[in-house]
Amino acid sequence: MSVSIRHRLGHFFLSSLAVIAKIYSQIKFKLTDISDRNNCNRIILIEPYGMGDIISLQPLIEKLHSCGYEVTIIAKEKWKEIIPVEHVKEWIGCEVPWSNYHPKSKYRLNSIFSPKFRRFFRLLLHLPPGSIGFDTRGDIRSVLLLYLAGCRVVYSLSQYIGLDINMSPISAKLITYNREMRRWQQNNEFAKAVGCNSGHDASPSLKHLIKRHDKTCGSTTRKLVGILPVAPWEGRRWPSNYWKVFLDELKNWNVDILVLCGPGEKRTAIGLTNNSLPIRESHSVQEWVLELNKCHVVVTIDSGPMHICDSLNISLIVLVGPSKMPLWLPVSKKARVLHHQENYECAPCLQVGKYEKCGYECIRAVKPSEALNALKKMLSVSDCTL
Repeated sequence: MSVSIRHRLGHFFLSSLAVIAKIYSQIKFKLTDISDRNNCNRIILIEPYGMGDIISLQPLIEKLHSCGYEVTIIAKEKWKEIIPVEHVKEWIGCEVPWSNYHPKSKYRLNSIFSPKFRRFFRLLLHLPPGSIGFDTRGDIRSVLLLYLAGCRVVYSLSQYIGLDINMSPISAKLITYNREMRRWQQNNEFAKAVGCNSGHDASPSLKHLIKRHDKTCGSTTRKLVGILPVAPWEGRRWPSNYWKVFLDELKNWNVDILVLCGPGEKRTAIGLTNNSLPIRESHSVQEWVLELNKCHVVVTIDSGPMHICDSLNISLIVLVGPSKMPLWLPVSKKARVLHHQENYECAPCLQVGKYEKCGYECIRAVKPSEALNALKKMLSVSDCTL
């Protein structure tokens, strides 16, 4: 996906700042007393975005932990449950303005100068120097923050995920972006850069969040179909009239239906499902795991909770519009992906600006009849094996 001249100029400006911050960080580290250089085995990993992004980091963090690295994560506090606590030395909560899904809120100057962001910024500046920084997204803003956090060296993806904007080798050491890899596989390339090559490249798993007393899909008398209709990006959402056709037919089947959404998404979920079924909000990762683990099959658009299902090996039908593939595809053999990107020259895209219309057209190409047929086949063979 091509970006505007304005974005390219912004990237160039931030790259220049990152080089200055890099020089400052390296000088600061060299001036540090040798006896105080105890952060050479520490990795600071930044990922300020969504649930799926953090889930994709779980195998990388496990690898780094097994290789003896101390891992500090800079990410939203609400995703903390995703990573086993024993794999993380420190979790620094962050809410950066540009991780906002609303385009008008991303680049407001008042957000950058808000008390919350200033506290976060001061915290970074007071971190001890000498760590290794990982930016697995290829985002120059994250690279800049890592240098400000005292990293003596920063590894970044050679290209911003989903865009044709490249990271300068002067700004950071580059990990080559591979279009054929899923996100978690691409993340694992960072472990190799620091000599952590041991172990099998396992896909993400959230089984550490399943408690013994939790109900599973085998404890229900009828098969339970989970419905996940909401994603932050509007271009990924199936239209409400499609959900109406799908759910009206599904109600005639011998199944129970569970519609789930995240906190603050209930109004959107009601609109998408035409207020035809009760909707349950999940307020934490643990709640998502508890509810989804009851389902025999989950029908979902591309979203963070979809990756929870995949990491729990729950049977999935994924309705994909303009999302980048195979980057965000599920890895489980129990997942069926429905898409028609081959019919759209503009796909895949990030559903913003001039690509917004393309995003809607892509997801509308997946018809309710197609999803119903896939669900019927999956229900006939689905089980509860984790």
